[in-house]
Amino acid sequence: MKKWITFILMAWMCGSTMNAVNIPAGTELYLKVNDNWKSANARFAAYFFNDAVSPVAEMWVDFTAVSGETDLYKVVTPAGTWPNVIFCRMNSGTTENNWDNKWNQSSNLTYDGTADLITILDGVWDGTGDNCWTTYIPPTPLEPLGPITIRLCNPSVLWTCAGDNGEGGIGLANDWDPLKDGQGDVDVWFYYWYNSTTNGQLKTGKVKPDVIYVGNIPCYQYIFDAADGFGDIAGSLNLLFLRRLDLDDPSGIGFPVQTPTDYNGYYAGDQTINVEDITESHYWIIQCMSAGGEGYRGVQEMTEEQVEEVFTPTGLPQTLISAYTVTSGSGIIQAQFEGTAAVELYTVSGVLLKKTAAVGSFEQTGLAPGLYIVKINGKADKVAVK
Repeated sequence: MKKWITFILMAWMCGSTMNAVNIPAGTELYLKVNDNWKSANARFAAYFFNDAVSPVAEMWVDFTAVSGETDLYKVVTPAGTWPNVIFCRMNSGTTENNWDNKWNQSSNLTYDGTADLITILDGVWDGTGDNCWTTYIPPTPLEPLGPITIRLCNPSVLWTCAGDNGEGGIGLANDWDPLKDGQGDVDVWFYYWYNSTTNGQLKTGKVKPDVIYVGNIPCYQYIFDAADGFGDIAGSLNLLFLRRLDLDDPSGIGFPVQTPTDYNGYYAGDQTINVEDITESHYWIIQCMSAGGEGYRGVQEMTEEQVEEVFTPTGLPQTLISAYTVTSGSGIIQAQFEGTAAVELYTVSGVLLKKTAAVGSFEQTGLAPGLYIVKINGKADKVAVK
């Protein structure tokens, strides 16, 4: 049998009284619990009843947690005529809703057609009444952060670092070249991690970038959007650029990985983007470093305008060509252009056959029939030789 509990004490602690109407089916009602009510892993249920009919109409409905909220629960009003409802704290060791399994309860609550949230005030166990109804205002949904373009560019096809440890230059001798050492596309990944604003937990992941060209420069690019879960970032987004990994989770250490010994491969430094800047595109250029372990490469963030500037290879004039033509014939590949260009010729599997600086034209004869890759100032074309 339900209890009828006075709420005189609660009246001065909450709001004013209300004019009651029946609770329409489908109406969502909310319960905000205090530390007392959520102790002992309690569960929560609503008892809808109408004692103006005989026999008394009644129905129990479980509350469910509201996603993205703290200590807030929701119940949907069942079909029927319900002038009253009681919110109950239930025995966590039971699943059936009845008065024997009830631990604590509100008063008999009525509904005014507008207010839909009952808050159990701090220190209260029983007796919260109609005076404590307010209106639930859902939080403003977070706008998805994106799309955001992340681009890592490598001018190594045009520059070669000087010194034993890469001092004095930019780029690094093709370490991050998409066609390195006959292996086809270098296995590059963008790892990311950030704290969730929803629950404060660390979220991590990895994405496989596309290989694109900006001017003459090969770049790795990935465009993040809402599908990647970028909707609740707190503080900052962290990125780590990695290549040639043997394992999805290197050494089983989890994330984030931030030192060269944490994985089987090379890395180009970890980057941090503040949350207010996440909707902007971000671009980096790989740089040589004068210190660091094998495979360590620094990166310098660039503006889009800086990235799209044409880079100058060692020993070549400042002006590089942007337009060219490549043709082929029986055992021959030819390229025509104005000015000076850095030209590389690869087998289709990525084996470097020739690398040279050419003025006006390039020609390679004596080639076996098959597919080849010609790179002119970093831009690659596939060519068939008969």
